[in-house]
Amino acid sequence: MQAIWAEDNMGISLESATDTTVREAEERLGVVLPLTYVALVKVQNGGSLTANAVPSPSKDIQEPYIEVEEIFGIGDGGIYDSPYLIKEWDLPAGIVLFSGTGHSWLAFDYRQTKENPPIVYFEVDAETMEYPLADHFDDFLEMLYVEEGEEWEDADDEDEILTHQAFEALMKEKNSEKLRNAIERTLQSEMDYEWLGNIYLKLSTYPTHSIRAKIANQIWSMKSAFLDENVLAKLVQVFKEDANQEVKAYAELLEEKINWSYHQWLSNLDGTGTSPLVYDQKRIIHVYKDEGAWIVEIVEIEGKDLEQRYSSKEKLLDEFKLNGLTIEQVWERMALL
Repeated sequence: MQAIWAEDNMGISLESATDTTVREAEERLGVVLPLTYVALVKVQNGGSLTANAVPSPSKDIQEPYIEVEEIFGIGDGGIYDSPYLIKEWDLPAGIVLFSGTGHSWLAFDYRQTKENPPIVYFEVDAETMEYPLADHFDDFLEMLYVEEGEEWEDADDEDEILTHQAFEALMKEKNSEKLRNAIERTLQSEMDYEWLGNIYLKLSTYPTHSIRAKIANQIWSMKSAFLDENVLAKLVQVFKEDANQEVKAYAELLEEKINWSYHQWLSNLDGTGTSPLVYDQKRIIHVYKDEGAWIVEIVEIEGKDLEQRYSSKEKLLDEFKLNGLTIEQVWERMALL
């Protein structure tokens, strides 16, 4: 099998996939996942790729290639988001999205089969256009290649993580291509959240909608928990008022994430696991079920990681303590990643 996962992963990798993870995913989605996809996510459960494109399936598509930034893993934040995203972007039922964002999606097409599905590509604009792309996932993988187009020129320079001063200078250049790459490289790894929040606010009204959509996606997928509440509220309001539908959609996704209740979180405990939780910006908590045990992983931002195991969900809820706080009390002090 070809090594497709990028070493410098800029995508979203979820908790390691196991046979149990795969079985529960197939039961939850009502499909049989492609064997090669299963093999890949057992190596790494989602993330960015060594290649970045496949040839365009139609002359009606403006670009000669389709950009493939990452492949989704199994779990929340991965293919489990398909039902919501399908509804949000008015896509057809019977598919499972495995890559894409907003206006373009790649999907396993289960409308005529429950296993070994063909691959389809969707473009969502004024209307949704659907294009057959590959007979099977293996064929799709064979189509992947490194596109050396304008966007990837001077990659060595663009891969550099910029200083605050250099990034702010780049914003003034109004070069959307360079700025888009810098958002991925610099802002994604940034941990000065006060500065980051101010930059997001400035970029939230950037003239190019793809830049606004890029930061909205980044905030929703990985940064919302770390931003000041007032800054986050301002960003959501700006996104709500945006003329671009993709940006507007991220406002809804962010509101849903911000308002997620403890009871909603509890309902997910019967699945393969929950979304990670961040507690007072010092540690990340992840709760999941594996091989009959309920596991709480506590990943310290600075310090030693911990793991607690419980024989049942009831014991976890009754016995878990973190600095004297129950899991519900921790929830009240945390934000969803």
